[in-house]
Amino acid sequence: MIALCPLDNMEMKNNHNDVEERIVMSPIKKEKDYTVLRMERVRAQDMDATDGSDKHIAGGTHTGLVVNKSIDESKMDDCGPPELCLSFKVFLINSETQSHNQENRSLKFWFTPDVSEAHKMGFAQQFFRDLINPTNFPKDYIGFIMKIMKLLQMKYTNIRQIEVELKLVQQLSEPPARPTSKNGVLISIGNECTDDKYYYLRDIQSTPLPYIIHQSKSLTYSEPMAPKPKLIGSVSIDESFLGSIAELSEEKVLELIESSYPNPISLADIANSTQSTEEDVHFHIQELLSKNLIKAISDGLFTRVTQNDTEVKLVRQMPKVVRSEQPTIAIITAQYCEKLAVDAMIDNKDTYVRYKTEGESNVYTLGNIGVHRVVSTKLPTVGHSRAAMIAAGNTTTRLLGTFQCVEYVFLVGIGGGVPHYTDFNRHVRLGDVVVSAPPDVLGEGVRQKPFVYIHCERMKNSPEERVNPIASPNASRDSNSVDNFNFRFWCPPSLELQTIAKEIYEKGSETNDRVWEQYLQEGIDMLHESEPEFIRPAPQTDKLYMSIGTKDVIEMAHPCPSTDAYDPRSHGFPKVHFGAIGSGRMAVKDEQIRQDIASKFGVMAFDSEFDSVVESVFGNRKDKYIFLRGIADYKDGSRKKEWQPYAALSAAAYMKAILCALSPVEDN
Repeated sequence: MIALCPLDNMEMKNNHNDVEERIVMSPIKKEKDYTVLRMERVRAQDMDATDGSDKHIAGGTHTGLVVNKSIDESKMDDCGPPELCLSFKVFLINSETQSHNQENRSLKFWFTPDVSEAHKMGFAQQFFRDLINPTNFPKDYIGFIMKIMKLLQMKYTNIRQIEVELKLVQQLSEPPARPTSKNGVLISIGNECTDDKYYYLRDIQSTPLPYIIHQSKSLTYSEPMAPKPKLIGSVSIDESFLGSIAELSEEKVLELIESSYPNPISLADIANSTQSTEEDVHFHIQELLSKNLIKAISDGLFTRVTQNDTEVKLVRQMPKVVRSEQPTIAIITAQYCEKLAVDAMIDNKDTYVRYKTEGESNVYTLGNIGVHRVVSTKLPTVGHSRAAMIAAGNTTTRLLGTFQCVEYVFLVGIGGGVPHYTDFNRHVRLGDVVVSAPPDVLGEGVRQKPFVYIHCERMKNSPEERVNPIASPNASRDSNSVDNFNFRFWCPPSLELQTIAKEIYEKGSETNDRVWEQYLQEGIDMLHESEPEFIRPAPQTDKLYMSIGTKDVIEMAHPCPSTDAYDPRSHGFPKVHFGAIGSGRMAVKDEQIRQDIASKFGVMAFDSEFDSVVESVFGNRKDKYIFLRGIADYKDGSRKKEWQPYAALSAAAYMKAILCALSPVEDN
């Protein structure tokens, strides 16, 4: 996770009038298409006063800035490797020749000794945001270097040195295609180990950016853009829906029916949920019926047609299961694709559905995984509404009450990853799997008992609201502060499943025997004719964004592995991570809060609020449980639909690997 902390809590001082220290820029290397510049802090008494003719010493508002004119390549390797590096690309148009150049710019950071490892990423990331802020993006090369020097001088005094590499990547005959909407800025982020070409700065709200950037030979200038009228019904919470309108579609209707499953849903309820007319919904219902994706139940209700529907048994009450067939493993899912993924791992399946036109329906699939007897279920709904929380908790309690021999509980499904912009090993990408485990590293000053799941909820200014035990007594009431949230923590009394999960991973790393990859491929083969598709989406659909303030985001490149590191993603398989799982809609919707919570509590992924489910598991005294989250987006797993099936199947495959390594449950 990214180690972020509010910059105003870090030690910063204004050096504008500090004549004892200079910010010195020195050219280190200069070739035709490659330049290296270094900006560093130098004490005034350490500067060579006799060499003034070879320096430009600024005055006025730029007092304290010094530019060395000559190139000194002897300094190229005299400062050791950088502590952090961020790379981005810009697209330049030569106003005289109209040629188009793509240039890579890398920022390498060195910090002062008093900066902890936990704070370095926060400094570098915020520095980058300030540097590329579209409201004052540098107009030319000189402005770009000057802004770096001024940021070092005026704000980021704990950054000791920055090197800038400017490298021409390629010349093109024409510029890249512009964004379809006008809320685009012609600037891109990437690094040299990717094939990424051009990306655009975007506003994650439905209104456009106030500026668009134009670039020429050594000139970049911005101009205000006319605002667009706000689109009614526009979706603003995910970059994949920028500028789009949430229109009713066949996919949307099917999604609602799948979400409700095993509960049937009426045409009127679908119309109310989508704010559509019943006539429009009826058209899509007929299309889904003709494709045999849904079926009509009595009283005008509809439900999903499941795979191998002939094997599903409709019952009024669950038949009694003899003791030798009683499941000892319970698997809880929330999305339809999660249930399909889990069931693909089960042998000798029998599925029972108890439909109720009023109240909650239930679906139970019984079968075997390895030597274990298991039961899987799907929650009819999950989320932050009161009804959803009650339904999810009740379904979990009913499951554990119906099958009282259950010893282990698996919560398997999708989630949203917490990215890391510079560390390949800590970077959680789409398709990866996060296994709930006590985090190895917590933020500075956090003292907390072991936990695997955390739910955060914004504090209210009410007398009955309990005091946040983690927050500082002097916590700011700013709604964007982590200290303005209440946190609840859960940890199973026994970490047996977590121990097995780590042992499997370590064995796979040592012997290259990653059994979960085999199970994943078997699942893909089994579900190849299913709807939805469970194959891994194309790599270019895995877009990573960084918030740069003012509600703007910019696309970043994924960090690259070292030359000798195994990257399972390049072979079509997930990378497995261990850490806490978090939830809380108010935290998920704000990227900065989300990153700060992740950094403070070691959260590797967020999901769609399973706090009522895990509370039910805890209340039913199930001492051994584990979350497995396949990563479908960088929010909470609910936003990027195309990655959900594969992500769910990846989590299910790792679940099977754990179960196959788990010893048989003794009959007590």
